[in-house]
Amino acid sequence: MEDRLDGLGVPWRLVPHPRIETVRQGLDKGLPALLGLKDSDLSKCLLLEDAGGKLVLLVVRAAVHPDLKEVRRLVGCRRLHLASPERLEETLGSEPGRVSLFDLIGHRDAVSCLVLDRALATGPGDTAMPADSHRASICLPKSALEGVARRLCPQVYFLEWVC
Repeated sequence: MEDRLDGLGVPWRLVPHPRIETVRQGLDKGLPALLGLKDSDLSKCLLLEDAGGKLVLLVVRAAVHPDLKEVRRLVGCRRLHLASPERLEETLGSEPGRVSLFDLIGHRDAVSCLVLDRALATGPGDTAMPADSHRASICLPKSALEGVARRLCPQVYFLEWVC
């Protein structure tokens, strides 16, 4: 994975940490402080699926409760639900609790589109998301997130949410 991240041409750092299976658990265990970030810089990634099998990767701040109606409207779906653990494994080689934008490395055409929380891709500082493990996170500059997203997915949308 490190070679693939280096190939993206952006600075990044891998930070090992205790096993974390959910964003809530990460916040409770002080993950943002361990990563040198604020709570609002921590991201969560959700793989969503529509009734026709279209897959959407949603990357939002940890504290955001995304409005799926807004996501549906933006990407042109009638219904969206969380993809099953089996679908996560077969599509991205991932599992609940460690889904990441970086799962698209080597799976560029696995999802139809990517929806990013605008706050994670603007402003100073870094953002973080799971690495290929429940025991490590990848931190990269917010200013680099849009470029990375566009290299990993053919269609990228932005939404703004209020926490």
